[in-house]
Amino acid sequence: MGQVPKYAIIGNGRMAVHLCHYFTLLDISYVQWYRTEYERSTLDSFLPKITHIIVLISDDSIDGFIEEFGLLQHKHLTTVHFSGSLVSPNSFAAHPLQTFSEKSSYSLDEYQKFPFIIDEAAPPFGELLPGLINPHYRVAEKDKAYYHTMCVLANNVTTLLWQKFNSEMCDRFSISSEDLQPFLQKTFENIRRDSATALTGPIARKDHKTLARNLDSLSGDPFYTIFKEIINQFAPGGCDEKCS
Repeated sequence: MGQVPKYAIIGNGRMAVHLCHYFTLLDISYVQWYRTEYERSTLDSFLPKITHIIVLISDDSIDGFIEEFGLLQHKHLTTVHFSGSLVSPNSFAAHPLQTFSEKSSYSLDEYQKFPFIIDEAAPPFGELLPGLINPHYRVAEKDKAYYHTMCVLANNVTTLLWQKFNSEMCDRFSISSEDLQPFLQKTFENIRRDSATALTGPIARKDHKTLARNLDSLSGDPFYTIFKEIINQFAPGGCDEKCS
């Protein structure tokens, strides 16, 4: 039998909260440490006793933290971060390909279904995150930034668009949030069923007159430039010279 892992989770943000809950559901032993609550000496006392340390802090702080606390001096320790784009000389990466809610936790089944994207040169997944059975895939260092950009476009940019949609529909047109849900649900259901054929509306039809009116209605809105570029890329001809 393999060694029983002993984890330390660094951080207290959204990802750390979810990982702690996931480990609790799996009955995996862990300790949690973060600067606002604990002294450095507390973490120092943990290090000889743990096998894996997961650093869940901002991307820009990960390498500095590892160096500040001398984690590389502990040869028995496997250090992992969850950044999707960072290539670190000090730590392996395991990026969870999932979005995590701030207000609610997930079921064990939901946690176990999302994949982890790990470094091409990382150890086997069972050694990197022992106790987890999630699907996992390897990505080369040179492709990590592009991989993560796709995640940002699909999640962050989509969320910004839906936030804009909800606020305008509710505040400007007094349409209830509840009555917007069928539109949201059917949009993502169509993408889920067949993303290649999910696009509908004037962009799919290349309906240039409609798109010109749509764009004109956004005059002075921060989304004007975004919508204009989408038209130019995916429905060329929908924006004439006066839109430039």
